[in-house]
Amino acid sequence: MPTDSFFSQGSAHRICQDYATHGANYAIVSDGCSSALDSDFGARLLTRSAIQTLAADYELGSEAFYNCVLRQAANYAQAMGLHEDCLFATLTIAQQIGKEFVVAMKGDGVIVAQYPNYFYVCSLEFENCAPFFLRYHLNEESLKNYETHVGTKYNRHEYIVTPTLVTKAETECQVNLSNASVELHRFNTDEVQSVAIMSDGVSAFFRTDQSDTHKQSVKVDFIEVIRELIAFKNFNEGFVERRCQMAFRKFDKLGWKPFDDFSIGVVTNG
Repeated sequence: MPTDSFFSQGSAHRICQDYATHGANYAIVSDGCSSALDSDFGARLLTRSAIQTLAADYELGSEAFYNCVLRQAANYAQAMGLHEDCLFATLTIAQQIGKEFVVAMKGDGVIVAQYPNYFYVCSLEFENCAPFFLRYHLNEESLKNYETHVGTKYNRHEYIVTPTLVTKAETECQVNLSNASVELHRFNTDEVQSVAIMSDGVSAFFRTDQSDTHKQSVKVDFIEVIRELIAFKNFNEGFVERRCQMAFRKFDKLGWKPFDDFSIGVVTNG
């Protein structure tokens, strides 16, 4: 089953705090929090720890899985002399397990499942733009601070996208602070051609609209960005990087500029 990944730096960042990688049957993306020092390192540490934990046969998305990922990543950070706050980063994993694509999302991001005649999109929106990072589970004080200063509600936005129509549904959800609360999605490999996981940078493309008297920055509809990013011609080696490079060249011609870092990983049934 072909897999691939890609990440790039946004115009608003001095360094890229996103990271993406892939293996034989999985893809992983991690988006470091902009306000957290060394979160570019943290994104990579969480990702490498997740790879090791996948190999240890923990159930993807389980509390035991995330406890192991966090413990290892925190040990790596300490060994490198980094503050534990570097681990303020999202972690989304897509893996083919038997006849299913399983996607586990910790924090925010975007999931795209590509069916023959349409694609499904799921994105998460947290209160005060503060995702529930795995890092909060390092101690009870962090969890309490999140509950007090951010809250426990988030919204799940779901879209069904055809060539001519987009339908949207929104669900208010609750973070479960008592365990490693996570969004878990399953897709049948007989029905779905590919599953892409992306950081929220996919929703941070802007264009400049200019008139005779003024100009303004306008956010590009992220569904249109996604259409281009998943328009794969084939699933040959390097298919995600090729597609992203082509899409970004088109975005540049259209005047669509990536404000935020962007990362994507894809698993396929090809």
